[in-house]
This record gives sequence, structure tokens and C-alpha cells, in this order.
Amino acid sequence: MCPETSKLAVVAADDESSHSSVSSVPLTLGLLREEGLEPWPTVSTMILRLLLALNFFPSIQVAENKILVKQSPMLVVNDNEVNLSCKYTYNLFSKEFRASLYKGADSAVEVCAVNGNHSHPLQSTNKEFNCTVKVGNETVTFYLQDLYVNQTDIYFCKLEVLYPPPYIDNEKSNGTIIHVKDEE
Repeated sequence: MCPETSKLAVVAADDESSHSSVSSVPLTLGLLREEGLEPWPTVSTMILRLLLALNFFPSIQVAENKILVKQSPMLVVNDNEVNLSCKYTYNLFSKEFRASLYKGADSAVEVCAVNGNHSHPLQSTNKEFNCTVKVGNETVTFYLQDLYVNQTDIYFCKLEVLYPPPYIDNEKSNGTIIHVKDEE
């Protein structure tokens, strides 16, 4: 309830006379900060002040709209196959998403990707790679097979949450160097 000021009519009767007098006394409903000062601000004023204060903290909102990813710094391939796990700070369950693996420092080559949701993932693979993807709640694992020495490079995981809004993707990680050794 908002503090309000109203007037209260006070009727005082005098025992000695039948005259009564009416006086007007200010009545304050709500709390006063200190005696003689205005009442506390209204709820709408307090909400406005809170919104203005929150406007000065945009980094809080940005942190919620980015996903952090953890990858192993380096993987060595001996049998021409490797499993690259990407761990995310975001639960994919009941979300429509796209998880991708990119090759190169500039992430120019998409190795493979999976689109859809947790129960209906659809996979696509670059013709130069033999790749399958397994999706968990907070982990996406890319299984790369039949790798060649010339595919030694740095690989980056990318996760995009497409639905429900807002669109969210991960900050670019340090990546994983996959070193494919020559068979001897």
C-alpha cells in the first residue's frame, strides 16, 4: 500500500458547553523517514529507481547470454581417430540448438555439425571428414575417424541455442590442437 496523506476531522466536545469544534489534522498512513519529512517514496518510484540502477549493470545480462566452453588443449591421434569432447556451461535439454566443430585458426572449415533438439538431432558432415556426434545435456562429443596428417590443425567447438529466444552462442574458446601422427 502506498503511503498517503489525508485529513482527519476531529470532533471535540466540551463538557461545560454543548458547543463542539471541528479541526483538521493531517494523518499520514505509512512510515515517515524522520519526523517532519515526507513519507517514504511510492512503490512506482521505488521500481523506477531500481530499473535505473539495474541499467548501470549491463554485464550481468551479457553473462547470461553467453555460453562458456571447455576443450582439451591438445589431442594426439595415433590410430587415425580421436574423440573431442566440448563441455558447455549450458544445459541443452529441451532446447533447439546447433553444435558445430570448426577447423583452422579462423574457423573457416566446418568439419561437422548437429542441428535439432535433444531427442531429434540431425547431423551433417564435411565430405573431407568422417565425423559422428554424440549430444549430452552439457557435453557434445565429436568422433573423428580416418584422419590424415594434413588434417593436423586447431579445432573449435561452437554451440548455438536457436530456440527458445533469445539466440545464445558460446564465447570462442582456446580450441584444441589435434595432432595426427604419420603411421609408421
